[in-house]
Amino acid sequence: VVISDGVAVLLRPSVPHFEGDVLHELPESWIPTMIRLAMAFVVLVTVPLLVVPCAELIEGKMGMNAASPLASRLTLRFSLCLVCSGTA
Repeated sequence: VVISDGVAVLLRPSVPHFEGDVLHELPESWIPTMIRLAMAFVVLVTVPLLVVPCAELIEGKMGMNAASPLASRLTLRFSLCLVCSGTA
């Protein structure tokens, strides 16, 4: 919240109707495009860092272990991604 408010204050003089989407307000050139691609890359790389530990906690609560079938573990992880995406 503090960072988004700070960005809003910085952009308010040049963009009077700033809605909070910084990527939308960037101009169209190669530098903002690279920033957008870098942010997408960071999101894609960090997803496994969140999904795997959370799924392992759920697997432990469900009594699953490393000897459990791979298909059931992958189904659980995919379901976790779907539930979190739907919630977001």
